[in-house]
Amino acid sequence: MKVKVCGMRDPQNIQAAEASGVDLMGFIFYEGSSRFVGAMDPVMTTKVTRVGVFVNEEIERIQHIARQWQLDIIQLHGDESPSFCQQIKNLGLRVVKAFAIDETFDFAQLRDYGDHVDYFLFDTKGTNYGGNGVLFDWALLSKYNEDVPFWLSGGIHPGVTEAISALDLPGLVAVDVNSGFEEEPGYKNIKKLKRFTDEIHH
Repeated sequence: MKVKVCGMRDPQNIQAAEASGVDLMGFIFYEGSSRFVGAMDPVMTTKVTRVGVFVNEEIERIQHIARQWQLDIIQLHGDESPSFCQQIKNLGLRVVKAFAIDETFDFAQLRDYGDHVDYFLFDTKGTNYGGNGVLFDWALLSKYNEDVPFWLSGGIHPGVTEAISALDLPGLVAVDVNSGFEEEPGYKNIKKLKRFTDEIHH
């Protein structure tokens, strides 16, 4: 299983996170987030897959930023349609479509996206587009029966490593961590991140 660390924006912290062994790194290009990259220059990494996080953004801006930051994957965290996802894929980029999960979520709606995304991301339903810092009931994922692999997100912290490892969910290919490993928004505790990554990888 792979580990993605999201909400990175400090150059030294980015380099340290890359050295910790994470597989993917997320950069948030949504101005409403406290982890928005702002006007910082692109920070190049060599060992990790680079993910750009967008919320209801125009395709032209996504394309521009993807080139500028050399992004590999686009994570769509808003109300993007299946056709919008396909337009991003047509640019030669992989697509992750995020969905906020609670007990009312209808997994049937995912069928329309199946041919147009590479991954789903299941996050906790909250007041923000991600970064709410709260776990959702993972038992709800037993209702998921699509073929698209998915990433698990939402309030993941060092204390849930064993629970993640015990999950029997064939489609689960990555965990996405953020606020549960932060010292402040956008700045991760590398020691905790490395320990978690090592445990998930083994």
